Amino acid sequence: LGDNFEAQLDMFIVKSMAKAEQVVRLAILNMYGEIIETSPVDSGLFRANHQIGMGSVPSGTLIADEPEGKYPRGLKYNYASENAQQKTKLDGYKLSTVAYICNNLKYSKVLEFGHSVQAPLGIYRKAALKMNTFLSTAAASVKG
Repeated sequence: LGDNFEAQLDMFIVKSMAKAEQVVRLAILNMYGEIIETSPVDSGLFRANHQIGMGSVPSGTLIADEPEGKYPRGLKYNYASENAQQKTKLDGYKLSTVAYICNNLKYSKVLEFGHSVQAPLGIYRKAALKMNTFLSTAAASVKG
């Protein structure tokens, strides 16, 4: 049993860690999607500036925040492309890494704490309350 059992145990640990990382990665992506979907939309700038960071909080914005009144309405922004870029940040996710989702626009805190009629209960806090659901859904989708 000795070496064979130890090798099997090592393989079990490696597979289990990989599945756990996959579950957490999917849960984070589901949370990120929820944040985007529930973000209030005026010009589209806020929705376009959600970022994922691995190990540290991202700095800066994805699209510059123009002075009030100068930002064009109906922002032409490729959400699919930017979302794919943000999601790729999670490709190498390990359980020992802290993942962050943030929005660094100067008015994001105001929106989070009830300034928007479209999202009076916030965006990030509501998504965080659903983390157990995101984890359960992700765990159910990871087979084996």
